[in-house]
Amino acid sequence: MISNGKDDTIDDPLLNRKEAARYLNALGYTIAPQTLAEMASNNNAGKGPPFIKFGWSQVKYRRAELDAWAKSRMRDVR
Repeated sequence: MISNGKDDTIDDPLLNRKEAARYLNALGYTIAPQTLAEMASNNNAGKGPPFIKFGWSQVKYRRAELDAWAKSRMRDVR
């Protein structure tokens, strides 16, 4: 994400669930949109990446938060 000195969210577009899954897959973290949906449900609160909810059903993710979440789930294999 590029900082503009004011509000970093301007350069961090919101991704829908399908786009977020595609982005995470490109990073090497294999995940399906349905898995993100399940992680966002009340029963699994806190297990998935942070998201923003608009209305009753529209969910969006920020790339920076997807990056941080994926990085926190990776581990070194020796």
